Amino acid sequence: MTKLHTALMQGKGREALRVIETGEAPLDAQDDAGRTGLMLAIAQSMNSVAEKLLEKQARTDLTDKYNRTALDMAIDCENEAGRNMLYRRLDAAGIQAETDKAARRGDVNALAFLVDEMGASLVAKNARGKSALDEAHLETQFDAAAYIDDKIAALPDEVAHTLRAGARKPVKPMKTIVLKKN
Repeated sequence: MTKLHTALMQGKGREALRVIETGEAPLDAQDDAGRTGLMLAIAQSMNSVAEKLLEKQARTDLTDKYNRTALDMAIDCENEAGRNMLYRRLDAAGIQAETDKAARRGDVNALAFLVDEMGASLVAKNARGKSALDEAHLETQFDAAAYIDDKIAALPDEVAHTLRAGARKPVKPMKTIVLKKN
């Protein structure tokens, strides 16, 4: 455990900022549970400390022993400001992946931020060939699906029609097989 971990565990934000500024502890050191200073700061909504860590290039991709990143912790702890701070660090592929996750979770606030602030596409298909609307429908996240439907309704008619049709494709009946008796 580093001085940064200790300061954060004790809730001492000013001390944590001082440790970061003086370089008294490695930014990405992990404790026994695999948590970094960024993870601890985000989990405790110490967003000024998290912001300073990000300014100093703390890694956002590290995981703890439960395979959670700082972004996962921000979402789990309902730290919306921290979550948005970390969303801003994502590349285009990361933004789309998080859009799909938000749709599956039914997190309309995260969807709104990703679409309105980060420019996430409602048209993009993920590796499973599903859009955010498809994901919301699959997980029965009706609020998320309604939000996405409203966003789609604001698109030009041709695009909206194509998206809606893709999200609710009818099930094709299976071919009938007749078995002969000998």
